[in-house]
Formats: sequence, C-alpha cells, structure tokens
Amino acid sequence: MFQKLTLLLCIAVTVATLAGAAKLPSYITACKRDPATLSDCATKEARKVLPVLLNGDKSLKIPKLNPLRLPEVKIDAGDNLKIKLSDVSIFGFEDHTIDKLDIDLNKQHIQLKVRFPRLNLQSKYEVNGQILVLPIRGSGPANITFVGGQYTYNTDFTIEKRGSDEHIQLTGSKLDYTTQRSYFQLDNLFDGDKVLGDQMNKFLDENWRDVEKD
Repeated sequence: MFQKLTLLLCIAVTVATLAGAAKLPSYITACKRDPATLSDCATKEARKVLPVLLNGDKSLKIPKLNPLRLPEVKIDAGDNLKIKLSDVSIFGFEDHTIDKLDIDLNKQHIQLKVRFPRLNLQSKYEVNGQILVLPIRGSGPANITFVGGQYTYNTDFTIEKRGSDEHIQLTGSKLDYTTQRSYFQLDNLFDGDKVLGDQMNKFLDENWRDVEKD
C-alpha cells in the first residue's frame, strides 16, 4: 500500500538525476551523475520533492496523495487467510523523515529509507480464514494504525532508449518495514456478533506483532 507513494518519489528524483537537459518542474533540481555526490544530492532533493508530491502535480499527472486513496487492495497472506480492502484511505504521509535515498547508477539500484511516526488506514474490509490460531471472518469498516514505522523501499531499474528519449523502467521492487506498535479495529466480525467480534479485536490488539507478521 505504501509502495505507490515511495515509487513516485523514487521516479521523481531518479528522473531529476538522469534527465540532463530535459525540462523539469521548478521544484526539482537535477543532480549530477557523480557517484561521490549523487546519493547526498538525491536525498536532499527527495526531502524537498515529497511535500510537493503529496499535494499532487497536474503537469506530471500525479493526484493529491494525502490522503493516499486506493480503490482496492488484496493482501496475499497465504492459502489460509484471504483479505481484501476497498475504498482505502491512508492518512499521515505529511509527517515524515527521509533518512536516505541511495541511487547506484552502476548497479542500477535505488534504496529509499523513510520514517512515518503515524499512519492511519481506513477502509472497508473482507476477511476469511485463520489468523495465527483462530478463525476469522467478516466484512465492514476497518481502522488500522501503524505507529513509529520505518520503511525501506528497494527497486532495480533499467534505462530504455526510445528514439531520442531515455525512459526509466523500475523492476523487482520490495518494501520492508517495522513498527513500534500497530492497532487493528475490524467492525462487524462474525456477522455482527459483538461478543466474538470484541474478543477477536482484543486478540488482534494483544498479539499485534504476530498479527502484523502473519
């Protein structure tokens, strides 16, 4: 879910790095292709660019990203657990710290490290299967909060020549993250059975670390 935002940031700064004489938005300054200074320059640009991208940019066809809205997210949690989120809104991207944006032109690899003190996800959910040792099923409103999150986004890229233009293609992306605390609230579990629903939400809260991994 967070890849969309970090992906746009990586694209924007990488374009700034590789664009050369190409016309860039006024808030992006091209970095020199110097391995000794590239990552420091890219990190500086990322810190400047992300707040602008959060407000959207019509010239780049980027919609407003705060909140980040996604029509549907399907979570692959294995054969024993199926989760679908719809009408997803994620709040809290405006409060962030970019620790580092590394761009390795020789290895054609990008790594972004960013922290968000608090991200809140609100959506509709459908869940069916087993989480940890307990069965779970239901559909309704979901409210999930991640506190003290550290996110590391890695992606490779290729540069393709199309006529006189160079195009960047990102490949093999991966997002890893850790949090200091996560909170889960799923309403209307077990067809609205309040006793079972409250017990499950208590179980999710008390075992949040294992639930997050699962």
